[in-house]
Amino acid sequence: MAIKIQGTTIINDETAYIDLNGTTAVKVPVGTTGERPAGVTGQLRFNSTDVSLEAYNGTAWGPIGGSDETARTLATLALN
Repeated sequence: MAIKIQGTTIINDETAYIDLNGTTAVKVPVGTTGERPAGVTGQLRFNSTDVSLEAYNGTAWGPIGGSDETARTLATLALN
């Protein structure tokens, strides 16, 4: 089964990928540190307290990519 939007395959179960074409952005959930969900491995969110993208690794939430400072700088630039 595949999910298509305007003729473009977005989710393809046969190859297990999501293909998001375009030049804009993907919006992920946003919340404070205190609003973090219980967490499931692989979840992504934007932490508005730490001003960083973060992921759940199976035991804890943590910043994504580079150093924590790099993640904060990129996230701040994205917000501005």
